[in-house]
Amino acid sequence: KSPEFEGDRFSLAELLSHREQEVMKLLARGMGHKEIEKELHITYDTVKSHRSNILQKLKLENVAQLVKFALDNKIIDRFR
Repeated sequence: KSPEFEGDRFSLAELLSHREQEVMKLLARGMGHKEIEKELHITYDTVKSHRSNILQKLKLENVAQLVKFALDNKIIDRFR
């Protein structure tokens, strides 16, 4: 089961790097790898690497679970 943060961003910051948090938010908002690559000025492979690290650290299996995690923990707003 993934960690529960209840909106505690400090705990999340201890677990994920700043860049991983940026990538996580963009993935959770529905951006694709190519869009994130352009937005953050990083390579496609770097986006994939960050995604893999995020999923592993949060004990999630896919981006759908990441979106649910981000919504449940108020990391992203459902209406943005």
